[in-house]
Amino acid sequence: MAALTGLRIGEVLAMRWHNLDPETGRLLLPDTKTGRRWHDLPAPAMAVLDGLPRWSAWCFTATGRAPVAYKSARQCFADAAKAAGIADARLHDLRRTVATRAASMGASVFVLRDMLGHKTVAMAERYARAVDDPVREARERVGAEIAGAMAGRRAEVAEIAR
Repeated sequence: MAALTGLRIGEVLAMRWHNLDPETGRLLLPDTKTGRRWHDLPAPAMAVLDGLPRWSAWCFTATGRAPVAYKSARQCFADAAKAAGIADARLHDLRRTVATRAASMGASVFVLRDMLGHKTVAMAERYARAVDDPVREARERVGAEIAGAMAGRRAEVAEIAR
């Protein structure tokens, strides 16, 4: 859910069915770091929720009496990352990935702020700066084009890892 929404892990774990409007895909987050707010869930997140049983007040629970504990979620994620061969992955990286992908798709710092539930754009600017390097991108494109011309072919520009 964190990878699909960008929600904080605590916000995901605290999700309750009665705070979800399945008609609009909106989730009420009554108690966040920035106060009460609504979060629009993307269709893939709604699909995940639609597949879950509603046997408790919480969307994510093991006992029905309480939400999944942060420590348990962190350990489950660590085990899954290890099994997938992903080293040094942290649960919060899912939220960071959403932010970085949104920034790379051109989302403004104001959209990032609202998407992530930050009070100011200062945190959102971190994600925008991490992917916004037009000088580097221009150098790569020009270099690839010229190198291709020198070799007698058209260059294909591939995205480089940042």
